[in-house]
Amino acid sequence: MTPSEALAAVCGLIGAEAQQRSGSVFYSGLDTLREGEFYLMGFNPGGDVAKHADRTIERALPQAGPWSAYEDDCWQDECAGLAQCPRRPPGWAMCPKVHQRRVREILGVLGETPRQVFATNCVFVRSPTTETLAEAKDRSWEDICWPAHQWFLGIVRPQVIVTLGKGFGRTAFCALMNRAGVQKNLVTTLGEGGSTDARVFVGRFDLGGGVFHAATVIGVPHPSRFQMTASSRDALGKAAKRAGDGISLDDYLALTDAQRAAFHSGA
Repeated sequence: MTPSEALAAVCGLIGAEAQQRSGSVFYSGLDTLREGEFYLMGFNPGGDVAKHADRTIERALPQAGPWSAYEDDCWQDECAGLAQCPRRPPGWAMCPKVHQRRVREILGVLGETPRQVFATNCVFVRSPTTETLAEAKDRSWEDICWPAHQWFLGIVRPQVIVTLGKGFGRTAFCALMNRAGVQKNLVTTLGEGGSTDARVFVGRFDLGGGVFHAATVIGVPHPSRFQMTASSRDALGKAAKRAGDGISLDDYLALTDAQRAAFHSGA
C-alpha cells in the first residue's frame, strides 16, 4: 500500500466534511500499519487551526518508512518546517516538547519505540484544546472517525491499545469505553490510583461485517500534563504483559473487582 492509497482509504471512510478540516491522521510511518502488539491513540491533533489551515486531513500523507511524529517532528513553533532543529539534544532529530519525550518514555516501558508502534488520534480534526474542538454538523467527530479506526484495528489487531489520557470525559480512553460498551465499574485503576497512575479495561470492538476484536485498553496520564512515576511505569508494564496471557473476554468479565486488579498487577 502506498501513502496515497492509505490516505485515500481513510478519506473515503470519514467523508468530505472531515477531509477538508485542518488535522492529521498518521503519527507513525506507514510501515507500522501491519499486525502488531500495540496501538497508540491520542485524542486529537493540537495546534492553532488558523496557523495550520493548509494542513488539511486530505493532504495528510503518511510517511512511507520508519518515522514517528513523537520522535521525528518538531512541535516547537520556532522550528516548524525544519528538517532538523538547531537546538536538538543528542540522539534526537528535533527539540522535543514534554509531550513527545513522555510518549517515548511510555513506549519504552513497553519495550517499544515510537517508530515501531502504529499511532494515530481518536479524532483527526485539529483544535488548540479538547474543549475548543468545534463539532461536526450531524454527528460527533468520534463517530465520523471511527470507521477509519475499524479499518486500522482490523489490520493491526493489537493486544493492547494505549490511550494518551485516561479520563472519563472527552478522551480516547472514554471513547473506547463507549465503543466497547464498558461501564466505569469494569475499569481498573493501576497502582495507587493517583494522578500519575494508569487505568485499564478489556473490551470487544465491532470492526464491521460481523468481525470483532478484543483488546486490553490502557489509559495513561496525559503526557502533556503528568509525568508517570517509577511505580506507575512498573504497573503499566505489568498490565501490558498480562494482556498477552490469553484470558478470554467472558472469563475476564466474570472476575470480581479484586480479581481484575490482581490480574492486571501480575499477582
